[in-house]
Amino acid sequence: MNEGFPILFLILAAVILGVIGVAFASLSQQQRSARLSSIAARWQGHVEPGDWFHFPQAVLRFGNTAARLQFFRQNKRSNTDLTIHFPDGQLRLEMYPQTIVHSVGKLLGLQDIEIGRSSFDDAFIIQGNNPVLIREYLSLDVQLAIHHLSTCTYFHNLHLTIGGGTLRVTKNGLLDGEADLLQFISAFERLFQALLEARATGIEYLPGNAPARIIDTQCRVCGDALAGKIVYCASCLTPHHLDCWNYFGSCSVYACGQKKYRHPRS
Repeated sequence: MNEGFPILFLILAAVILGVIGVAFASLSQQQRSARLSSIAARWQGHVEPGDWFHFPQAVLRFGNTAARLQFFRQNKRSNTDLTIHFPDGQLRLEMYPQTIVHSVGKLLGLQDIEIGRSSFDDAFIIQGNNPVLIREYLSLDVQLAIHHLSTCTYFHNLHLTIGGGTLRVTKNGLLDGEADLLQFISAFERLFQALLEARATGIEYLPGNAPARIIDTQCRVCGDALAGKIVYCASCLTPHHLDCWNYFGSCSVYACGQKKYRHPRS
């Protein structure tokens, strides 16, 4: 009897630890679902509950288009993923951060579509089926949105794909905090809108005495709310943070290029 006691004790301990593990996993899923429900409500969406083997997901609405926020593990790595319908079903595009390995690969013939802006071309590998069309889509506004999306959370990375009528952005990392998720979703929505506008025909130039556009609530350079020291482009009157204007060196609106700004009237 004494010889069997250690085995019985180990079995009992394993059962207890298993029950505790399941309880903690269940509590974690409940907490994650609660956070997602709060976030989904901001985008008129809803949460699809998970189970022991799958994370809960959130369906969000950007205007009339539904987007899906999901979490998954692949090759022992956790990922956060947002997908949405993209109206151009013919476009195939893939983007990911450039590393030293990729730089060597380019010398050996790895496809990398150059956009013509060194800060962007040096940061990402760009591949796809139509370089001319891809350059049209990757306007300055889109480039700024991608940069912001890449760095807006603790995990400074992204993998962007467009194909089969779907836009997908994946972050390598589990964005579990509400603040990180809100930043990720907001940055993704900004990118989606910029892509939809990128190929609009013609560029509207505002006269020099036009009023400031009150629809601008975020700085086009950093993506943060317009607050503090704000200046306006002398040509199109687009507002910027003063620090962001100095960092960018000119107006951030595509094809404007004005280097002078105006201070707001007191």
